[in-house]
Amino acid sequence: IGKPEELFLSSGDDIKEFLGESFENLPKEGINIQLFFMDDTSNEPVITSLARNLNIDFSICYGKLENFKDNILGSLVINIDKRDLERVMQFLKEKNVYLEVLDERSN
Repeated sequence: IGKPEELFLSSGDDIKEFLGESFENLPKEGINIQLFFMDDTSNEPVITSLARNLNIDFSICYGKLENFKDNILGSLVINIDKRDLERVMQFLKEKNVYLEVLDERSN
């Protein structure tokens, strides 16, 4: 129960499964992080800025954009090296990107 935007950001496993967001094929090494993009961040070059400013490489494992009531909502799953987690989290926090660490597997 709630606004669709809030459900998008805080969807549980049941809702993710219903929407077809199964993440069982994500990399088994590294850390998988799901990023959520709302109105204010959906048009910003967050991903390229992340790679450029932190000078790191990462994999894009999943992505989805939806047009909802004239708003762009999106999610992206990236896989990073565990040693980069703290810097990535700080960078994304500064950019006001809502995120969820899907797992913390060892490298």
